[in-house]
Order: sequence, then C-alpha cells, then structure tokens
Amino acid sequence: MILLGAQRAGTTSIHSHLGKHPGVYLSKTKEIHYFDNYQEQGLDWYRSHFPTRGWVEGRSRELGYEMVIGEGTPYYLFHPEVPSRIHEAIPSARLVVLLRNPVDRALSHFRHERRNGSEKEVDFQRAWDMEKGRLADTEERLSSGTSVYEESHNRFSYTTRGDYAPQLERWFSLFDRTQIHIIRSEDLFNSPEEV
Repeated sequence: MILLGAQRAGTTSIHSHLGKHPGVYLSKTKEIHYFDNYQEQGLDWYRSHFPTRGWVEGRSRELGYEMVIGEGTPYYLFHPEVPSRIHEAIPSARLVVLLRNPVDRALSHFRHERRNGSEKEVDFQRAWDMEKGRLADTEERLSSGTSVYEESHNRFSYTTRGDYAPQLERWFSLFDRTQIHIIRSEDLFNSPEEV
C-alpha cells in the first residue's frame, strides 16, 4: 500500500492511524521518496525499508489475514513520472489518495514552506501569482529525465497541486480504479475511525 498524497492533506495523520493497526507495517521513514528522487538507489534499497517476505508471511499467519505493508510519500501524487515508475515496479499496488479542499491545501502548503524557510514571499496572494513563472518547464524537465528534482515543482506548487483531475488521470491511466482508494481529507479530520 502506498499513500500517494496529496501533500498537506493529512498523510501524516493517516500514516499515524494506520501504523497503530496490528496488521499494518509502514516504513519507519514515512517519506521514502524512492519513486521520485532516489530510484538510482535501486529496488533493493527500496525493499530494505520493509520487513522480509518470510516475516510478513509469518506475521500474516499469526494474524489470520494478509498483512499490509506500505509507505507514504505525498509528492508521489503530483510528480509526473511516479505513476509509471510505481506501475512498472509494483503493478498490483494498492494506492491511497487524500484530497483536501484545494484552497485550504494551498494555504497550508504556503505556511509550511514559510515555516521551513523555503518560501521567502510573505504574502500568500503574491506567492500564488508567482507560481506559474516558478513552475515554468519543471514538469517537462522531470518527464524528460533532464532533472531528477525540481525544487520549485516540489515547494511552490500551491495551486497546481490542488488541481487534482490531471494528477488522478495519470494514475487511472495505469492502475485499475479498484486499486486506488480516495479519501476526502475533511472526512479523515472529522471522523478518522470511520475512514
């Protein structure tokens, strides 16, 4: 199971809730970033974040049901190349997507980048207005392989990340809809036990 995002939509909360379930093993590092930034490390590096198949099979027998193994990297939903990379490596993956009200998500994202020092602009509206210029050609560079990481794409994509339709279309073009579980963030925030 992979928590794809969206960033600032509750992935840390759901990661925490799922991690308390006895039948779920989530990577100790919440955001592995293998499929966006660290593919050159190889699949063995990625697998090293999870227990062995033997351990999982033994634990599943103890539980009486199949254990779920997973991770959560919120940038996966937004990165243009991640859907094909995950599909190639784990075509049967179960995927979880959290979608938050786009305006609330954008404002939370802006505040997050201000707190961590990445965003120097103090006015949200100005940062919003600057976004198109900041993101110019970043997806093309990521998709062409000329860039592994684009800081502007990751950090300053306040409104673009809230445009969920094109992001979901990339995933639906490769994965069966039954593999993708979409949760409204507001439902998670209001009733986590029901989600």
